[in-house]
Amino acid sequence: MVTNIAKAILSVLLAAVVSGCALGISEIPVAELEKRYASNPPLYIDVDGLQVHYREEGKDNDHTLVMLHGILASLHNWEVWSRELAGRYRVISLDLPGHGLTGPANFEYNTENYIQFINSFASRLGLEKFTLVGNSLGGYFAWNYAIRYPQQVEKLVLIDTAGFPLKKIPFPVRAFTAPLLGEISMHFTPRIASSILLREVYAEPSRISEAMTERYYELQLRPGNRRASQTLFKRNLEILRQEPSGLEQLTMPTLLMWGEQDHWIPADPHLKRWQQALPHAKVVIYPDAGHMPMEEIPVRSARNLHQFLSGAEITDTSE
Repeated sequence: MVTNIAKAILSVLLAAVVSGCALGISEIPVAELEKRYASNPPLYIDVDGLQVHYREEGKDNDHTLVMLHGILASLHNWEVWSRELAGRYRVISLDLPGHGLTGPANFEYNTENYIQFINSFASRLGLEKFTLVGNSLGGYFAWNYAIRYPQQVEKLVLIDTAGFPLKKIPFPVRAFTAPLLGEISMHFTPRIASSILLREVYAEPSRISEAMTERYYELQLRPGNRRASQTLFKRNLEILRQEPSGLEQLTMPTLLMWGEQDHWIPADPHLKRWQQALPHAKVVIYPDAGHMPMEEIPVRSARNLHQFLSGAEITDTSE
């Protein structure tokens, strides 16, 4: 069981503290991370004083997609989607503040500030109307943005999105916010933590590559990212226990995509509740995917997104 592995790791870390073992693992300088993970050529845009790392493909296309990743993730979640969709759409992905190469925010980590950040980002790129896509916490920011700025969101795509109260808070959130363990994790992050993270959010472990595990691990070691994630989690814990409000204002065409084997935000009851709140929404469920179908089964899920955007019938077939 993954949870048993996680508990064993925690025991090792706590034992190291008690015994006085050195815990420091060096952060990786931004310049080194850019060589490995920046877009080519690197794309940054100043958003209210924050240098935001982003990628843009299919710039000559009329219909724009803006894609928001979830916790402890980065714009790399959307790499295959970008390749698959760039022939038909302008596809924009970004490292949200506190993540990836963008790094720590220059604002307090709350929903209101993320909504305003997304609005400023869209404005800096000259985006007046676009399809907004979000996974997990990125989905939470997406639907809240759509409530605030409905005139800008042409269509809304929510993938295993946060919104309704969680009975069980995901392990990384609990680990980063625990008083002792949370502080340890700011200085010592074992590589196996990224492997555990991916095994919790993927339905099929064979889809997890060494390169993917390394990427998740190394981007957490960008200076300031771990502290930013901890702060974000602490300030948003209550959000994960609250009932949403304003969902009746989400009248734009909406697609709900869900991995049936999502253990973080289970389809039952979360997808059911979204369907009740948004009866007009189209729905596609992936029996063999977990929390991030856009990364785990990218070709299939990108095909379904195109079907939705083009008005075609949504049919899920194996890759």
